[in-house]
Amino acid sequence: MALPKKKFLIITFLISFALAFFVAYSLMSEPDITNVEATYSGSTEEFLSTIKTNPEDWTKNQKVVTLTGIITSKDKKGVLLDDSVYFRFAEGTSMSEFKKGGKVKIKGSVMSYDAVLEELKLQNAVLVKK
Repeated sequence: MALPKKKFLIITFLISFALAFFVAYSLMSEPDITNVEATYSGSTEEFLSTIKTNPEDWTKNQKVVTLTGIITSKDKKGVLLDDSVYFRFAEGTSMSEFKKGGKVKIKGSVMSYDAVLEELKLQNAVLVKK
């Protein structure tokens, strides 16, 4: 049972288009938020009290915020400020400049908020200043 030439070409085109879309989407990098204006700027404690009122608005839209706090721990991909706000940095960010106990100002987009543990996670973070 052979497909007519026209149907074969249409199916081949659709499969090629879907494959090209998948490859392009998988190669997209995380957006650079360096030049994006922050929706909120302040301390981690102030922002945690602000986000409690409507966390879905902040997480669903992945709003960009700039927060200041003390580094309480760090790992290979990010830092934890004031034991409650985790910033995940973009690939290639050197973590050597971040020292436990140091005060920093970091910009990132809101990824998730856990109301039970009162923990906030931000992604695509960039260091604004020490």
